[in-house]
Amino acid sequence: MRAQFHNLQALRGVACLLVVAYHLSQLEAGYGLGFNPLKAFRWFGFAGVDLFFVLSGFIITTTSRPDLGRPSRLPRYLFRRAWRIYPTFWAALGVSVAASVVLSHESLVRPGWVAEVFETALLIPPSAPQRLLPVAWTLSYELMFYAAFAALFVLPRWAAIPTLVGWAALVLQAYITSTYPGNRFAAIPLSPFVLEFLFGALVAWCPARLSGRLAGVLAVVGMIWCAAWLNARSDPHPDRLAVEHFSRAAVFGVPAALFVFAMTGWERTGGRLRSWWLEAVGDASYSVYLLHLSCMLAAMLLTVELHWSHRKFPHAAWVVFMFAGTILPGMLFHRLVERPLLDLVKTRRAPVPPAKPVVPPVPAREAA
Repeated sequence: MRAQFHNLQALRGVACLLVVAYHLSQLEAGYGLGFNPLKAFRWFGFAGVDLFFVLSGFIITTTSRPDLGRPSRLPRYLFRRAWRIYPTFWAALGVSVAASVVLSHESLVRPGWVAEVFETALLIPPSAPQRLLPVAWTLSYELMFYAAFAALFVLPRWAAIPTLVGWAALVLQAYITSTYPGNRFAAIPLSPFVLEFLFGALVAWCPARLSGRLAGVLAVVGMIWCAAWLNARSDPHPDRLAVEHFSRAAVFGVPAALFVFAMTGWERTGGRLRSWWLEAVGDASYSVYLLHLSCMLAAMLLTVELHWSHRKFPHAAWVVFMFAGTILPGMLFHRLVERPLLDLVKTRRAPVPPAKPVVPPVPAREAA
């Protein structure tokens, strides 16, 4: 099993850039311009989240599969998953709240704010639209999948696949019969987003070695799949698909799984995208994702203070500036906060002492 797939880091970078482009496209639409270079992202930029879900399913299955059916490994798994999510999230939450108070002058205190802070800090499925860190809703799904996957540590190893298949069947049944539970905690495990995690798990369970040509064909098939579905819908409302979760999983989850399958299979035969900047964004994608809305707000207010023109060429420069002002602070946060936090719990191997030189035996005649 590879220690790291560099192509997956590049895909994480793609997912991160899609989400940033989606929110920037919404911001751009508010200007009411005739020149809108980001307009198309309003119909599919949110698919970056779907790609993140598939990647999470692949990564958690790949890293945990050897320990399935071994209850003694469960505490380590739970600690590492919690540490991966919470400390960086809490730091980003503090930055987000401070930015909201300073930049938008929004008061944190309002009726029910204590419960709101508690739910947000623990990533409990919110009872109202998320206000303190809006993108945190996706992390509730991540934690749900991690918790469900933890059950596979205590079940017999052979039960892993039947359990995951049965879970997918329950999700499909809930969609077909429209019998979603009213309880917010019970609704998340039956969400169509679960299928995207399971797509990633399936790809991890079926490793393959692919030539560059076959990987390219699979990637093209994934793009055609997306384009065909989007063209068939031809929906004038750009956000409708974002809230139709089952259709969203079908349109974007399936091709995302094809991309992950293609990129990992190709890398097993030595293939690399060799895009250092995409890998760099992928490495920092969690920090960028958590902070991009706050950074975007700060960058936008700065352009307003500068009276930035939105004619054709100045607006194109505005797009570049907004991308840089949104992504670079997140990458800095990754280097200064996220990475040191993760390094605190990295397994440190004891240094291997240098080998002693082997002295050839002295022939008996010379010794005499």
